[in-house]
Amino acid sequence: MGIRTKQQYLDSLRDQHPDVYMLGEKVDNIVDHPLFASSLNHMGQTFSLAHEPEFRDLVRIHSPLIDEEINLWSHIPQDSEPYLRKSKVLRKVSAERVCILRCLEPDALTPLWAVTYDIDKKHGTQYHEHLVEFVKRAQREDLMVSASVMDTKGDRSLRPGEGDADMYVRCVRREKDGIVVRGAKANTSGSPGVNQILVVPGGALKPEEKDYAVAFAIKPDTKGVKFICRPTTRPSQPRQIEKRMSSQFSHVESIVILDDVFVPWSDVFMCGETEFAGQLVSGFACTHRAAKCSCQPGHIDFLIGVAAAMADLNGVPKAPHIKDRITDMIMAAETGYSAAIRAAVDGWHHPSGVYFPNFLAANVGKYQSCSKISDEYAALQDIAGGLSVTAPTEKDWLNPELRPLLERYLQGKQGVPTEERFRMLKMVEDLTCSEFGGWFMGLSINAAGSPQAERVDVLRLYDVERSKKMARKMAEIVEKDDKKKK
Repeated sequence: MGIRTKQQYLDSLRDQHPDVYMLGEKVDNIVDHPLFASSLNHMGQTFSLAHEPEFRDLVRIHSPLIDEEINLWSHIPQDSEPYLRKSKVLRKVSAERVCILRCLEPDALTPLWAVTYDIDKKHGTQYHEHLVEFVKRAQREDLMVSASVMDTKGDRSLRPGEGDADMYVRCVRREKDGIVVRGAKANTSGSPGVNQILVVPGGALKPEEKDYAVAFAIKPDTKGVKFICRPTTRPSQPRQIEKRMSSQFSHVESIVILDDVFVPWSDVFMCGETEFAGQLVSGFACTHRAAKCSCQPGHIDFLIGVAAAMADLNGVPKAPHIKDRITDMIMAAETGYSAAIRAAVDGWHHPSGVYFPNFLAANVGKYQSCSKISDEYAALQDIAGGLSVTAPTEKDWLNPELRPLLERYLQGKQGVPTEERFRMLKMVEDLTCSEFGGWFMGLSINAAGSPQAERVDVLRLYDVERSKKMARKMAEIVEKDDKKKK
């Protein structure tokens, strides 16, 4: 099949029958359900891009595994090129379509490729062979693959197994033909609408926590898998002016419950090897943060456009404080994207042949581009003014009796139709004063890890001792070992 179309992707979902609940009610067909529409449309864009002239040459790439042209999202990187391509695609797509989710696929497969190789080398297992076959199938069939990482945890002060044993996904039984797993994963955006789900540990584990060191692939409609979903922020009624973002862009979120799910050994990639759990989750986090270094600048590009357009419509595009606000946003976007490029070109090869981005650059870029999203929202509010919160509704605007009054009293820059200003005010409202705005902010801040998680990794990855030695050398401070030699 090679590279699918969006329609072929949607048709594949019709052949799946996952156990899905939305707003307390069972959903038998997610493809035609209105509350799944924007999420599936977004995810389907990853297939459309391969057929669009602007993106075709970026997202189609040759796979040495199957010696065919495949979709970039299922490619196993062996050098910097796939990361550079992904960075270009994510920045532009994220500015126009918010979030396509499928960056999770290569960001999970890449560390799994390395970790399964290392486990097999140490323990003589066959996990890497399992994964290679899984990747080949994903490439041939252009499967949509998601990653489920975050455990529900329960009491955060307790280690896995110390409280309710199922707060972390675990293996409850090993059988001849496979394993049986139980637990739940949270923050699984769009997962009912994928073809395969990769489940991996959510953190480093101790030797006595071996039951929790499990990584595997399952189909969404596997027996015992249940999705409890929250809807997108899409309004219930079509809008002409208001809620333009929330009408089109946002994802179904879900908790995935695993109730004694059987997984055949061929789809198991880790089972009990606790010493590799930290390596796996760290590899995923840092690789995914490299992707966020590109998509968040794309989001900011859009916010810059809204801010600049709003300033122009208000007649104050040259006001010094407004130019300062927009300059700060530009610097945040360019800092993050620069880190994405540095992460790509200054990465490293694992013995398995897979290529990783520079982890330090990925963490710095993600932090710098995402941690100040509240400042960017404040800038939009500052530039737009109070009307972004208090302006009349679309229904008022469309009322023939009220329209002339609003045309007059909501006017902005002379010579510009009032409707342009009203539309942009409603855009700011949707971005900063709505349920969508809250979701979008949370997505920006916490996707791929919280800002604090990045700060921890930055300090861990940076060689402070090397810098200290450099400083002591320049100050001509003799080290203790050197003194003894003298």
